[in-house]
Amino acid sequence: MANTQRDSQRERHVRGVVSTGILEIVGTVIGPAALVTGLLYYFGWVRTQAIFSYFGVDNRLIEYSPSDYVLRSSTITFGAVIRVAFTALILVGFHRFIVAWIVNLSDKSRVQQRTIQLFAAAAHVIGVFLAAIVIIAVLAPDKVGRPLGLIVPLFLIMSVALLGYVTHIRSMYLSALARTHRYAPTAGITNQEAEHGEDKDTPAGSADQRYADTSAAQRRGEQLLSAFKRIYGMWSSPQVAPYSRERALILLALGLIGILWAVSLHAYQVGAETATRAAADLPNQPAIVLYSAERIAIDGPGVNVTEIAQSGSKYHYQYSGLRLLTRSASTYLLLPRYWQRGRDRVFVIRDDGSIRIDVAAL
Repeated sequence: MANTQRDSQRERHVRGVVSTGILEIVGTVIGPAALVTGLLYYFGWVRTQAIFSYFGVDNRLIEYSPSDYVLRSSTITFGAVIRVAFTALILVGFHRFIVAWIVNLSDKSRVQQRTIQLFAAAAHVIGVFLAAIVIIAVLAPDKVGRPLGLIVPLFLIMSVALLGYVTHIRSMYLSALARTHRYAPTAGITNQEAEHGEDKDTPAGSADQRYADTSAAQRRGEQLLSAFKRIYGMWSSPQVAPYSRERALILLALGLIGILWAVSLHAYQVGAETATRAAADLPNQPAIVLYSAERIAIDGPGVNVTEIAQSGSKYHYQYSGLRLLTRSASTYLLLPRYWQRGRDRVFVIRDDGSIRIDVAAL
């Protein structure tokens, strides 16, 4: 009896573990899939809105399904993902085969250590500078943001990447960087004492005499040099940027915002360029012939209307010289053959059974 109860408990435990594992797998797969699908839908919507706004058409007239928007975003999203992936591979290779290799050398020379320290400081300064440009662009969108366009979110992504990379270096290689760092504190000695340690045994009178002999300009120069050393120590010291989960989350959130921002602007630009090319290439597109039972107010450059006198015909009017902009579930959007923006109209034709559409390849 006891063995039966133990077997039953073991079986329930195994079932619970299996169920939990399945739920975790399903959540792991469905969560990112839903996120990717939502992003594809959004990017497709932005691109489609950019295309049809060029022709003066709102997306609500088109009645596209969510799958249509997802499919229309593939050319944008996949290209952006491929470029980001290759860029990430290059950066990872640079870190692994250059930066990490130099940092992990057992017999590092002073030049090698100083190179890594200067590299970290330069990356930090550049990241802050790019972040400042992004802040200015956000605060002054008309004067700075719009002229820069796609550069602003790219600067945000670069800034976040540089600041996160510097934090990673100073967290993972703290001891290696601080081993011979000029401004890193040593046992019982502060940075300021390390910089001026050689002056500890100097009599006060000699120091006063030295400062008395120097000119005011020289003293200002020394003060500026000392301030520069302190600022440089703040930027380059590994102690300044320890690992912080809050900082990592903030940088991750800003990076995601920058990616969404950049891809959205890119999608809109691609849509606008696609619409411009489509408008210029209208005369070379397949010809649309519209047959209608009733006369329709369709006219424009290149559009011809012919009355059908054939007896017994369901359709009495033929419209040629048209081009198809798009088709949704129950609507055709047609353009005159020589359509021009700001001059001609877009014809919205409902497919209610009283029309027929023929396509003729040129």
